[in-house]
Amino acid sequence: MNQLKWTTFFRRLFSVWHALTMTGLKRLMRLSGGTLLGLTLGIFALSESLRFAQTLIPDIPNLWFQLMAAVFDLLISFFLFVLVPANVPEGATPASLGPLLKKHGTDLFFESLRVIAQIVFFSLALLIPGLIKYLRLSFVPFIVVHDAAYQMGERDALAYSESLVKGITWPWALLNLAMVGVQLAITQLEAYGGETFSTTAVGWRLMMSLLNLGFYLYTTVLAFVIYQERSRSQLEPQS
Repeated sequence: MNQLKWTTFFRRLFSVWHALTMTGLKRLMRLSGGTLLGLTLGIFALSESLRFAQTLIPDIPNLWFQLMAAVFDLLISFFLFVLVPANVPEGATPASLGPLLKKHGTDLFFESLRVIAQIVFFSLALLIPGLIKYLRLSFVPFIVVHDAAYQMGERDALAYSESLVKGITWPWALLNLAMVGVQLAITQLEAYGGETFSTTAVGWRLMMSLLNLGFYLYTTVLAFVIYQERSRSQLEPQS
């Protein structure tokens, strides 16, 4: 697998990959913008319902509501993992969520279970091996939806993802750490704004939900762009 130096990785990140990501985002919004907006508003409505229920039933542990919020985040990620690989590639035709879920949803669900099982297994020994396994399996959803060899049963999604990430593990880890930092900053900003602008808390949370969606979209499309290049580079003859 082609090894990328740190300098090469980040130079491509801020030039080629960023430009491709912005182009992919425009294509994604043109082809499925209504679906994404509907998902955002739907998830926001569910989150607000949880907040309201928590005020009505204060005896229910807060952990339960946090778990439900985490489930909503997972749903958004799951939907994006289906929508992005189908709509971002150049020449893609509009692909709505329903048919995509019908075609790829089952495979994506079971491959995700395989990913979770491996991450948990490696995390039982030490945290670092579990995190490395998570990084190396992060392309699995794109392989399930986009890779023809996988869909014909000729390729294992987990093994292929590991081979694609193997040459960029540490810069890929640093990039993911930076994205987690931005996500935490958005979460803190939402909490701070909700307390500061209490009279317009719902509007603030809606704005933060849209910001969250924008961040999810950018990072998911960026990851897909990097996956595409790594996949192409593996097909190139080695010198």
